[in-house]
Amino acid sequence: MYDTALSLMSANITNDSAVDWHSDPHKWMSQGHPGYRLYDTSDGVLMAGAWTAEQAAAFWKVLGEPTRAEAVREKTIPELESADGDELAYVQDIMLTKTADDWEALLSEADVPAARVRTLAEGAADPQVTDRRSIQQSSEGTHHTMAAFTSPDDGPTISSAPPTMGQHTHEILRWIGKTDTEIDSLQRRGVI
Repeated sequence: MYDTALSLMSANITNDSAVDWHSDPHKWMSQGHPGYRLYDTSDGVLMAGAWTAEQAAAFWKVLGEPTRAEAVREKTIPELESADGDELAYVQDIMLTKTADDWEALLSEADVPAARVRTLAEGAADPQVTDRRSIQQSSEGTHHTMAAFTSPDDGPTISSAPPTMGQHTHEILRWIGKTDTEIDSLQRRGVI
């Protein structure tokens, strides 16, 4: 699954690796109910994934809010999503009291989906990625995701970076039968 998730982010990984892995996880911040969104913590970002009312109740219990936990237990998802900005800000303040890893552990123990948001650089450096060669680096230095499958004997590899615009124009024109004279004429006329 991890390989597949990485392959779905191939453009992001290639682009971020080209700019020294600097991306902002906050660009994915969305309005939602308090149990299902990104939060800043004391040292990073956490994604809380309490989608259902049961998970939302467990989320509030972990935050030390048993009254709020009971209040959300029977709510529908649209009702959960109707939280106002004050409630979201309140949770944000609580989240700043612990590290992302601490919140991940506490929420996971309560069966609330949650994870510290790893940067693309952290994801690319994960031992599983290295072992499975899910991301490979071209000779030019950019990183590219590989197919989300491997075999014990071989698999996809990178032989070069993606070509630059027009890099293979002459080669392709020769391959389709154009002569050097014809190619020169096309170039002089600004066709290529």
